[in-house]
Amino acid sequence: MLTGVVDRLVADGHRVLLPSRHPDESRPGVVAFAADWSEPSALKDAVAAHADGTLDRVVVWCHRPYRHEVTAVLAPLLESSRAPVVEVWGSTALTDLWDHRPDGTSVHVMLGHRQLDDGTSRWLTHREISDGVIDALQRPAGSTLVIGSLD
Repeated sequence: MLTGVVDRLVADGHRVLLPSRHPDESRPGVVAFAADWSEPSALKDAVAAHADGTLDRVVVWCHRPYRHEVTAVLAPLLESSRAPVVEVWGSTALTDLWDHRPDGTSVHVMLGHRQLDDGTSRWLTHREISDGVIDALQRPAGSTLVIGSLD
């Protein structure tokens, strides 16, 4: 769902690290490697091994109960202590977000749904999600961005 974010960062000249349980990216600007959110320490080691230094951005979209620990182990790899981690929260995790209120070190992206003119709603498209995360990458730490509607 974040392919658009990867594409945009690569187009802007960034080298993108893409940890995955099943890495399959083989294109310029993308370094895909095996890692699993459920093993935060091993994830940190794998990211650090591929980072060639520090990171200038981190996007985290993972399931509970790993989110807090994953964010905590990746944040120290950022080149600046002021660079935020962008945390993406799906609609089913909104209760967790309110329990994990922003502490000023992250940008939180809350995914909702789109209301349609006929009164129905639909899930966000991958493009809408990616566009929102790209927007969030430009926001200061402590920000919260809602994509779509939460009601």
